[in-house]
Amino acid sequence: MVESILLYAMASLERPACVVVTGANKGFGKAVCLSLAKVLKPRSVMFVLGRKVQALDDCIAEIGKVNEAVSVFAYSRYDCDHLDHDDLEQFIVNSFVGNKELTPPVKDLVVIHNAASLGDLSRPSNVLTATESTDYMRINLSAMIQTNTTILNCLDFLPNKTLIQVSSLLAVKPLKSMALYCSG
Repeated sequence: MVESILLYAMASLERPACVVVTGANKGFGKAVCLSLAKVLKPRSVMFVLGRKVQALDDCIAEIGKVNEAVSVFAYSRYDCDHLDHDDLEQFIVNSFVGNKELTPPVKDLVVIHNAASLGDLSRPSNVLTATESTDYMRINLSAMIQTNTTILNCLDFLPNKTLIQVSSLLAVKPLKSMALYCSG
């Protein structure tokens, strides 16, 4: 699956690019970061977003071993449940927009959303309360939309933009007790 994401993003990676990966601190998100680092051109910028400082630091160190010509910035306050968009915006502006050494060669933006929650798989969806369903959608859908809005507003000067939402087979094939996950 990592390869299919890379193939989709490759058109935007033929020159220095700005890449944002959510859920980058472990698992699939980290694998996407490391795979992208192999193909990113010098003077590219990567934002790795997640919740765990040490895990993001480890990811940055591994990216540096793969491609030291990529500038990597970690945002460790990316919590879809309590997302502070003003803080995320300030982070992007301070890290990238305000850095004149980075912005001139970059024309492409690739955002890869991987952060999500499976929710409570121990309970069938027909017994979840309205609050539980709303909270789930806030984490898995609303936070992604709001993150896109924040990133696109901050980096509106980049002419080429690609947004990729990572999903799974469950997006097209429902599974019992995973109705919310399949819909989000």
